[in-house]
Amino acid sequence: MIFEPSFDREIVHIDGEQYNLQGRLGESSHSAVFLAETQNGAQVVIKRFKRNNPNATAMFRRALESQQHMLANADAVSAADLPRTHFIRDFTQVVDFHDGVDMGQAYNLIRISISEIRNLIKAIAANIEILAKANLVHRDIKPENIVLTPSDKFTAKNVKLIDTELLTSMDHTEKTYAVGSPLFIPPECIPRQPLISTGNALTDAENNTPAKYHITSDFHSLGFVAYELFPDIFHRIVSPLDASGDCDIRKLFQAKVYNRFFYHDAMQRMERHYIPKVRPLDRPGARAIFKTILALTQADPERRPQSAQEISELLEEKGDICNYYEGRY
Repeated sequence: MIFEPSFDREIVHIDGEQYNLQGRLGESSHSAVFLAETQNGAQVVIKRFKRNNPNATAMFRRALESQQHMLANADAVSAADLPRTHFIRDFTQVVDFHDGVDMGQAYNLIRISISEIRNLIKAIAANIEILAKANLVHRDIKPENIVLTPSDKFTAKNVKLIDTELLTSMDHTEKTYAVGSPLFIPPECIPRQPLISTGNALTDAENNTPAKYHITSDFHSLGFVAYELFPDIFHRIVSPLDASGDCDIRKLFQAKVYNRFFYHDAMQRMERHYIPKVRPLDRPGARAIFKTILALTQADPERRPQSAQEISELLEEKGDICNYYEGRY
């Protein structure tokens, strides 16, 4: 992963161990992340949560919860090759370092072919399923949390999931607010809490449902990750709502997922009459990938693929994406 080297290398002591900070990997509103080296030469990541940020306390607690789930499901964590947590205490987390390039960086560094995109989706889905079989959900699948290690092909073994501080069990529910990165959060993981009671007990109970997690929650996020891999030319097409101008397809996806369209059939019209005419979809395999993206990003979790095998089969399908609405999809 790309990091900013530090010329004044700081030596820190955590839980009796000495670490040599080599550079900064990144920073968010709630934490700063550093690459460090142990006394025996091993590389680790040190995340320091910002005590003065109100979000830091919540994220630190989630990191503690994640560590408990990882310890309780060590076999699944090992099979998915998630970074191992060494230490988390006093607003500091130390975990294994996966050397490689995250997908957010790779997008700016290399061109990924259609066949490689297909293999990437399969590899990520396989690792998501490994966690799901242990009743675990990652909750923060996004390009920056997927590391590509040096290899001549993408497989579940060399495509790594990182940043597990939101990892939790599928039995967990979130009653207060959505967890994850905004673009990638599935709609069922956003708690619905109306400000005003409707007076209807059944309606109020339905609208006050806490967020729930399932394997398809991570698959939904994977759909947006896959979308990010397409060329820039694919991201802008003629809008089904305004044929005179361009429209950002990402906004159309978001509108579809969160049911914000004024016209119920707008996305369906787009999928049937506009998307098939996009030139990049004429490339071999591109239509199958986009059909898979449409399936993964369904608002209804029951309408998404339910397994890595089902995703793999969608990716191999050679049918036109106009068949997407036939059958379950």
